[in-house]
Order: sequence, then C-alpha cells, then structure tokens
Amino acid sequence: MAPALLQSKSSGVSVVVVPTSILAVDMERRTRDLLERQGHQSPTRRYAYTSGLSPDEKAEMRADIAAGRQRLVFTSPESLVRSLKQPLEDAAEAGLLQYFVIDEAHLVEQWGNSFRTEFQTMSSHRRTWLSKSPPERRPVTVAMSATLTAQQMETLKTLFAAPQGAQIVWAGQLRHEPSYYIDSCANEEKREIAVLDAVSLLPKPMIVYTTKVVDAKEWSDRLHARGMQRVVHVTGEANDADRREALEGWGGRTTDGTAEEATATRYDIVVGTSAFGLGIDLPDVKTIVHACLPETVDRYYQEVGRGGRDGSPSVAYLATTRQDEKVAEHINGEAIIGAPRALERWEAMWHSKTSVGDLYRLDLDSYPADMSVAYNTSRSWNVRILNLMVRAGLIRQYPPEPPRRCETESNATWKARLQYFYETANKYVDVELVDPQTNNPDHFRVRFESERNKLLRDQQSSLRELKAALSGNRCIGDVLGAYYRVPDGEGELRTGINCRGCPYCRATAQLKPNGFYRLAGEPRPLVPSPQNHGRLPLARYFGERQCLSLWWQEPSDRVLVVRLVEKLVRRGIAVVGGPGLNAHTRNLLQTTARTRTVILDEDGALLTSWPGPMVWLTAPDADSPSYDVGDRFAWNTPTYLIHPRHMRHPERPGTPLVDVYEASLSIRRALEEL
Repeated sequence: MAPALLQSKSSGVSVVVVPTSILAVDMERRTRDLLERQGHQSPTRRYAYTSGLSPDEKAEMRADIAAGRQRLVFTSPESLVRSLKQPLEDAAEAGLLQYFVIDEAHLVEQWGNSFRTEFQTMSSHRRTWLSKSPPERRPVTVAMSATLTAQQMETLKTLFAAPQGAQIVWAGQLRHEPSYYIDSCANEEKREIAVLDAVSLLPKPMIVYTTKVVDAKEWSDRLHARGMQRVVHVTGEANDADRREALEGWGGRTTDGTAEEATATRYDIVVGTSAFGLGIDLPDVKTIVHACLPETVDRYYQEVGRGGRDGSPSVAYLATTRQDEKVAEHINGEAIIGAPRALERWEAMWHSKTSVGDLYRLDLDSYPADMSVAYNTSRSWNVRILNLMVRAGLIRQYPPEPPRRCETESNATWKARLQYFYETANKYVDVELVDPQTNNPDHFRVRFESERNKLLRDQQSSLRELKAALSGNRCIGDVLGAYYRVPDGEGELRTGINCRGCPYCRATAQLKPNGFYRLAGEPRPLVPSPQNHGRLPLARYFGERQCLSLWWQEPSDRVLVVRLVEKLVRRGIAVVGGPGLNAHTRNLLQTTARTRTVILDEDGALLTSWPGPMVWLTAPDADSPSYDVGDRFAWNTPTYLIHPRHMRHPERPGTPLVDVYEASLSIRRALEEL
C-alpha cells in the first residue's frame, strides 16, 4: 500500500497481484480507509478487481487504470494477463504505471509451474510495460514474501529482475507465536477422534486445513453434526460472494462495497484448503489445525502463519495418518513434462508460427502429430513448456500486440478485425529466440531437462523437510530455519529461529524464563554505513568540530525546526531523535521524507552508539543538554544539535553554548544555506 500512500496527488496506478479473490477483498477492506484518509481515493472507491464485480464496474475500473486514476488495484495473475492487459499497457505507455507488486511471491514458483501458469507468464507483460513506458517513468517491480527458498529466489530473479538485476531486502525470521503439536494416528477413525477433540477444546477463532476439497466439506459436516454451528468451509471452488461472506462472518467486519462497519461474528471456525488464508490478516486467530499432511513445508508454514498475527501465542496442531503421505507425495510429484514430449510440443507450436516483426507468434492450441485431436489441457501444457523454456534461457515471451489499421481499411472492417484480435489473443503468444540453438533437438533436451530436474529436486526436498519437521527428531525451528536459508555470494541470507515449543524441544530442552525454547533477536534498523554518508550538509560550518549547534531564539522560529529537519533528511541524514521530536514532527517527517530512509531514535540508543551523522532535537525549554548529548560532543561524531539559544554549554554552567562554541548557526541561516 505504501506507494499509493506516499505518492502525491498526481495521477498514477500501482497494481498488486495477490493469489486469491478473498485476499483481494481483504486488502481492499484494509486499503479503503487508509487511502481515503489521505485524500487519494479512486473514483469507484473499489480497489479489488475480481470476478465478483459487475461488467459495468469492471469496465469503469479498467478505464480508471488506463487513465491513471485508479490509485491502487489488487488483482489475480489471470486478470492481469487477460482483462487488465490493455489498460495496464496504456497506463505504462503514458508513464502512469508506477509499481508492479507481487504479493506472496513464493507462489510464482509453487503454483506457477503447474496449475496457475499465469504467475510466471506475468513476466512477459512486465517486459512489455518496460519497453512501452518513458525511460524516466518505468514501473518498479517488487516481489514480497515472508518466506523464500533458494530456488524460489532464483525463479523470481530470472523472470522479473531483468534488465537491472534484483536488489534483495532480507529480514527473515520465523514466527514466534505458534507452539507446535503433532499426532500420528493409526488410521482415519483415530484421526477423526483426535481432530474433533482438538477443535472442541482449543481456542477460537480457528482454521481447520485439509488437502482435498471433498475433505473440507466432510469436515464441515462432521463439526456441524458434533453441535458446532458457527462453522463455514471455503475452498477453491467457492465463488466470490461465498468467500466474502465467510471472511466477513469470521472477521466481524462487513462491507457493502464502498463502506465498512463492525458487525457480530457468525463463525468461529473456517474449514478450508490451501486456497483459504494466504495473506489474510485476521489478527486474533488462535489455533491452526491440520487434518492432513501438507505436500510441502512451504504450505505448512504459510498456513501455520495465519495464527497469532496480533503477536499473541497460538497453537499449531497437526494430525496425520500413513495414508496422508501417499496423498502428499502424489500432489508433490505432480507431473512436470519431460524433455522429449516438451520438444514435440515445442516443434508443433513452432510449426504453427507466423512472423510478427522480429518476433514469432505461436498458436498455444497446437499439438503434436501423434495426437489425433487436442484435449482440454493442451493449451495449459504448452504454456508450462514455454515458461520452462524462458527459465532455461531458450526464449523470451511477449503478449501479442494489437494489429495496426491499414490506410485503406474501412471503419467497420477495422473494428471487426480488432474485436477478433481481442477475442482470440489468449490463444497466441509472441516469442523471441534468445538461444541460437533453441531448435537444436539435443541442445533443447539438455537445457530443458536441466531446468525440469531443478523443479523436481526442489519439490522432493520440500516434502522431505516437512517430514523432518514433523518427525520429532529435530526442533521444528531448526528445520524451518535451514529450509529458508538462501546463498548470497560468498555468504548466505539466514532466517532467525524462534520456537515457543515443539515435540523435540518439549522432550529435550529447558524452557527459558521468557517462555521460549529458542528466540531470535529482533532485527535492528538498517542504518546506512557511516563510511558511506558522503559530504555532510552544512559541512563548512563544522570547522574542526563534528557537532554543529543549530539554534532558534524566538518562539515563532519553532515552526522552522521541522523544515530544517526535513531538508537535512532529504540530504541524506537518516537518523533523527531527541525529546523535541514530538508526534507532529514525526508525522510530518513520515509524509515529506517519502522513500528516503528515516530512522527515529526514540529511546536515545543510537545517540550513544551510532558513529554516523544524526539530528538531535532537544526539548523546547531545555536549559542544558543531557549527559548523553554531552558525551556525544566529547565523542566528536557528526551531529546536528537543534536547541533553544539560551541552552547552556555542557561544561560551562551559566554560559550559553552558542556564545563559546564556534560551530554554531541559527536555524534561519541554516535554512538559507540549504
């Protein structure tokens, strides 16, 4: 949401891709109040582009996106590459597409390889935006996830980082809220008893996860039969209205599309598949129950992370049977087409090609000669193959460009031809051969099979790690921390380990007084290195000193303090603190600093430990500096001390600092110099 909140009132759109409609609806709910308080609301006051909108509402949002009036839009990968294709291209060409954000970015790898290929196809649309937008107004791509593996990171870099390369911001830390409990049940009947007891006794709100859609419905019926009436189930088969009703009834907030209000909750328990919960931020979920074995450690940890989002402890309970392993292995081993068949399909598509400038347009409904007819999933298989070829460095994909009107073409003919293009555009893709050996069969098979094997190894590893996490032979925190560890040059990006309790730790370790078995330290602010702060603002007034006294005398000068701090921040001074940093000043800094780094040293910790430049505001009525400020003077490290003129020198009682300290300047003069 930050780009839309920070931008000025000029036009511009940021598009955020989310994996589920229910998440888009939830994000719309959370966004509406924020944007409208800033005076940045969109004309329709809608921010989620989903199938639940009417045709007129969709048309209005598309027009607002193309014109840059739609501040922020949450949508799915499928909508982005289809119905929003043209308005997003129009916005990019006009320099109005500002940010392209992929939320839950680990799904680009997890889901994009198989049943939702649009997660990866989006990369071709991004290339089109970059090529069409003015050089100085190209959209910025941001991929965000709380958990990433090395393979997922590599996929994101390959698909979305070119041409500039990726900048990685890493603050990986396992959630500290859940306590983990695992039951291995001899059969389905014993699992049913265990789960029913857990659902009866554990705190609510609660999510019960299953793997299969049919199991979610059956568990919902079982719970109702047990007398639990405040239960609803949500799967990938639910429509938008059902998802919205479940979320509102569970979270206790309702919306008519443009306004929101608190209401009584109707559900304590949601039974769902992995389609429910991704990114949903209902803060007070207390319990996550798994009546299944998730097929990957990623899925398990993401679902556990739906609990305790307000920072309160939560319970993660999982009950498995031996049969669950077969289900998980079947799903996890979902077929990834082999190189020989992929080559046959590629040759069929290549045979159908037509030249479009420097590119080749392929028919996605093409199929090999040994197939008498294409079947329903043929296009999906072709898309998967092309996505893997992109990752293997064989081709680049581009969405087909609309045709150009011929000079002699009648208006009716042109409209009919253009309408036909839009009706059939999803049937085609334009490709560029990146590797001159792409059509060499031996070379194709080697490159394609190498990329395929990476995916298979990653899938097998993910299920293996989940089994290790649930075995009780190691701390679950250790397993997860090792899994979410990414090589980075000569070192690696580590994930901090927390464990409030798991089978291994409860059996072998001592509970610490803080209530944890393992507790990672809180991430420190990323303070810019003091060696890289460049030339200091007002540097010539420091002289031989490293502390500059900036004083004000008249009460009316107080209004200039915020302007001075703002100018110093804009010139690279990132750390600001002191008792004079009131709420009004903080709020103004947050508004005016925009994308510049500002770290507020509210407890004075950086005043005594940070060797880089900082701004320190004394209290408006300060008679003398504090001991810590005096130490900062003696430390002789870059400091902009803003204070009233009457404040005394720390070592000369009764003598104003500015009368004896040569590195001194009024804030009016400082503003003139800046």
